[in-house]
Amino acid sequence: WGHGFWGYGGAFMWLIFLNVYIGMIKPLIESGKGAHSFFEALTTIALMHFLRTQTDFAILEVGRGGRLDATNAANPLMSVITRIGYDHTNLLGTRLSQIAREKAGIIRKDGRLITIHQRPAVEKTIRAIVRKKGSSIIYADDQHDLDVVNQSLIGSSLIVAGTIGEFETFLPLAGAHQI
Repeated sequence: WGHGFWGYGGAFMWLIFLNVYIGMIKPLIESGKGAHSFFEALTTIALMHFLRTQTDFAILEVGRGGRLDATNAANPLMSVITRIGYDHTNLLGTRLSQIAREKAGIIRKDGRLITIHQRPAVEKTIRAIVRKKGSSIIYADDQHDLDVVNQSLIGSSLIVAGTIGEFETFLPLAGAHQI
């Protein structure tokens, strides 16, 4: 299942491979020893596919994020934490420091974290966990400036300037909270 995976009939082939992966994990799920949620099952399938195709590099986005997330099964080169707000409060906690502690569960011992400067309670929590795990932290907003050129219901036009140069880009997600 090599590099031509998305070539001729790629979408059809993906359905075949998806069914193969489902067939492999279904007995574990039915016995109660496998994935416990749809996201865990999809993450398992993705990791199986990456292993099978000898993927060199993958970017995984957490589900609800953090300590108990299915993506913690992977061993990342680095972790990224975006702006932390009041999301998934029924699972992660009702205070920002609680949510930050859960989301910081993706930080590995001696790992690297890329994040942005956060609200004080969040930043304090993240820094403490980074220090405890002997990890390093890079603040992306210290490396780059963002200038919002235009915002609309379909997304935001941005100019990014910093250590990687200057370029214009479009972020197809509506809302200032996405930037």
